[in-house]
Amino acid sequence: MGVLRAASIIYSDEQLEAHLFGLSCVGYVDFLCALRDGRPYPALYSSSVRYEREPPGSEVWQSARAVFAKKRADCEDLAAGTRTPELWVAGETAARAVVKRISPTLRHILVERADGTIEDPSLILGMHADEPEERAAARAAVKPVMPTPDVPISLDRRRHR
Repeated sequence: MGVLRAASIIYSDEQLEAHLFGLSCVGYVDFLCALRDGRPYPALYSSSVRYEREPPGSEVWQSARAVFAKKRADCEDLAAGTRTPELWVAGETAARAVVKRISPTLRHILVERADGTIEDPSLILGMHADEPEERAAARAAVKPVMPTPDVPISLDRRRHR
């Protein structure tokens, strides 16, 4: 799993959200494989992962495995590749990565939680680090995981053969 080189042109926010859902699915598999192998990933916000913008002209989408290995990621990697699948594994299956249009050519990726609140993993993990009060406010706004008991997750290999 890990890394996907993204196409340079995505025509609509709806298409982008579909690609983000795919990245979330890959991240979900990464989380489940880590659990199965007895080496679960740490909680994203308490890990050593930090936000880092990609160089201009480069767009590489990373799922959880690559994010935790490199310890650096940008907005789609953090929101869609790592935080959304982390919430899914915890049972919050209605969480999803969403697009925020900043300008006609710039978009930012956030996480919409099951209760409709918005999280910005990039801001929490260091984007605009020179503005500590903004980062602290974003971290304080993180709500605890909302378990969904009707969606059991089993790592019992016999059930998956």
